Parts: sequence; C-alpha cells; structure tokens
Amino acid sequence: MSAEFAARLTLSSRKRIELAQVKQLYFELHPEVRNHPERGALLLQTLQDLTATGTLALPARASWEKVGQPPLPLWVT
Repeated sequence: MSAEFAARLTLSSRKRIELAQVKQLYFELHPEVRNHPERGALLLQTLQDLTATGTLALPARASWEKVGQPPLPLWVT
C-alpha cells in the first residue's frame, strides 16, 4: 500500500513536500480513504511506516499542525 505512495513522493522535484501535496497524492492512490472518518490516522500511520523504513523523514513536532485529530506534519522530506 505504501510502496506506490513512497514512489510517487520521491518523484517530487523538491526535497520538502508540503502536507497539501502529501494528502493529494495519498488520496489519489487511495480514494476509498478520502471520506473515511479515520483518514488522518491512516495517513499518519503510513507516514510513520515510511519513516521507520527510512524512506522519508518527518519534521520535529514544532512543524506539525496545531489542530487536527491526529495532528499531521506540515511537510515531509
């Protein structure tokens, strides 16, 4: 599930990918999640999984959303 998402993220010409673009890519690949009540948690879990494998890095907590359930990083690298 996250392999294609990771591949699409790495195609970006920028090192830092903003949250809006991360969400857009994720929901394009997983349209069934778009209206899911836990869509934020599912996206966060995917990002954490990719971080655990060294595919991407999340910023320090100061660079995360202040609101949101759960808060998401404002960008990834």
